[in-house]
Parts: sequence; C-alpha cells; structure tokens
Amino acid sequence: MNDKSGLVQKVLEMLKKRELTYRIDKYLDAKDLTLEEKESIKSEASRMYHDYIVEFLKKRNKIWFYIGVGLVIFLPLFFFFYLPSQNIVDNVGILSALGAFLLCLSIYLIFVFYHSWYPENIPQKPTLDFNIGSFFLPFIALASVPIVIFYFIIQYCIESGAEKILLETKVEATGVVIAGTYYESIGLRRKRPDDAEITVKFRTKDKKIITRTVEITPSQFNHFYKGQNVDLIYSSDNPNNMMLLNSKEKIQSVFKTEEREVVFDDLIGFIDDDKDQITNKLKKIAYGWKYDESRKSWINLSKDCAIRKQGAEILFFPRKETYIFLEHNLRKGNYIKVDEEGNGVSARYKKDNYILDKMFLGENNRGIVFYRIYKY
Repeated sequence: MNDKSGLVQKVLEMLKKRELTYRIDKYLDAKDLTLEEKESIKSEASRMYHDYIVEFLKKRNKIWFYIGVGLVIFLPLFFFFYLPSQNIVDNVGILSALGAFLLCLSIYLIFVFYHSWYPENIPQKPTLDFNIGSFFLPFIALASVPIVIFYFIIQYCIESGAEKILLETKVEATGVVIAGTYYESIGLRRKRPDDAEITVKFRTKDKKIITRTVEITPSQFNHFYKGQNVDLIYSSDNPNNMMLLNSKEKIQSVFKTEEREVVFDDLIGFIDDDKDQITNKLKKIAYGWKYDESRKSWINLSKDCAIRKQGAEILFFPRKETYIFLEHNLRKGNYIKVDEEGNGVSARYKKDNYILDKMFLGENNRGIVFYRIYKY
C-alpha cells in the first residue's frame, strides 16, 4: 500500500511538471506492475491532479479578483487625485492612456473572476493553461469605449490640477518667441482643423532658462513673430508649468481683472486717490499696470499707455488705437464740450465739477494726444 501511495505521489508530481504520457507509462513499466495496478495508480494520480488544479484555480481566481478590487480602489485615487496634485505637465497623454488601460483592466478582472472560485463555476475539465487571446479579445471589445472616456477624464484631472497649482503659485515673467510652426491639414477630406504652436523661452527668478512649446489657435498664429516679447506666468514649484497670457479670457481667469480700457470716469475717480489706491484700481481694470518710480507714472506696456498724477491733475496718455473709443466715451459719459482754448488745448469738456482737456503736442497733425483732468 505504501509502495502504491508513493507511486501515486510520484505520478502526481510528474503530472504537475506536465510530463508527457509516455514518460509516465515508461516510469510505471519499470516498476513491474500489472496493467490493473498501473491503471489504478494513474487513475488515482489523475483524480488528485484534478483536485490540485481545482484548488489552484480557486486560489488564483480569488487572488485576481481581489487584485482587481484593489486596483479599482487604488487607481482612481492615484490618477484622479494624487497625480493632479503633483504639478505634472509633461507626458500627460502617456499617463492618461496608462491610467485608462489599467482602470479598464481592473474592472474587467472583477467582471471575469467574480465568484469564479465557486465549485459550480469551475469547468468540469479544468486546466492550468491560460489562453491570453481568449482573455484579452473580449477585453478589447468591451473596453474600447470606456478606455477613451477614462483617457479624457484622467487627462482633464491632471491638466486641471496643474492649472490650479499654476494659479496658486504663479510668478509673472516675460518670455521671447523663438520659433513657431503652423500645421496645415492637407487634402480634400480634412478630418481635423489646422494646428499651430509657438516656442517661448523665458528666465525664472532663480535664473533658470526655460523653453516651452505652447499650442495656440490657428487664428492667433499670425499675431506672433520671432523675437516678440510675450507675457506669461509660471509655477514657482515647476517652471515648466506655464501659461501664455495671450487672450482676454486667460488674463481675466488668472488675475480676476475686468480687462477693459481706462475711461474718463476712472480718471476722475483717481483725482482724490493716493498712489496705492490708484494702483489697486488699475490692477482691477486691466493686467499690466505698474507704477514706474523713475517716471512717476503708471505704465501699461502691453496697452502702450500711461497715467500720471501731477498735483491735483490727472494726465492720461492713451495709445493711438483708442482715440475713437475715447471720443465715443466722452459722448456716452455725458461730457459737455465747451469753448476751446489755446496753450495746447484742442478741445475742452465739462462734467459736474471736473474739466477734461484734450491736449495735443506736436505740429502739422504729427504729435501725441493726451488728456488732462482736474477740478474747477
């Protein structure tokens, strides 16, 4: 009996090692056994091997199910919360694709292996062989749409997290456009619109040189040229996380400004304000206003205009492109035109207790126009 038990165990081990049948028969033939004894040993070993496979599948399937459960808990936390907090701006597409694939795979593992360790769910002829094709073909069919959805969700989370950190840790800087590329869709069947990008180089406060390529809309491409100075912000935690301030909407979202032109009612309000009050008001009106100590004026380089407080007077030097807008603002603001005077005054307007003089410096229609506002 002991000899038979030992032979059964030996055949069982050979079955576990996936020995070929003829090797098992050859082994038993060498033991001087009758045909009935050989068949009995092989039958007993096969039964034990069947039980071994069943127990192995129970453990394996249960492990893969709980791996799927664990991943379904871990992956959303990692890709939806942890990565968005890491100020990531590079390889976002790769991370999004990886996260989408793993998340779909973990859900698929739960779906495939749920209750698969129950005896009634195990095949009558179980095998240790794992058919990768049979496993992944249904996965590809089922996950094709969810992977795309998860890809865009993860990408949005990472990019939104980086933008939130950028706004919280923003540092203003001026960059230089060093290159630009316009990608034009070619062919009669244009499946996508044209794309455009520019490459900007800037210096951080700690003297690091950062070069970044930024996607822009095709309509904005012609507004940039090589060597152009551009306003931008970058994150102090990760200078590669930057944003061009190339649109009114972006500036409003970053600085919470009104992004409008200075009007004459604003200038009247500045007469009784001190320097700090005027500075704060200008920063709410539009981005770019800064006080220049050397000129004793508020300058906005991007808008090419300046404001100076000179005693009880406000001097406003607008850019040429706003002349028509300002004339309209005079009419809209109920400024009453009064008699013109000399000394550079080309037109005089009155509103309440304030006088607004339109001044001209120059000759033969060549010069600059500015405005002087004061109380009378």
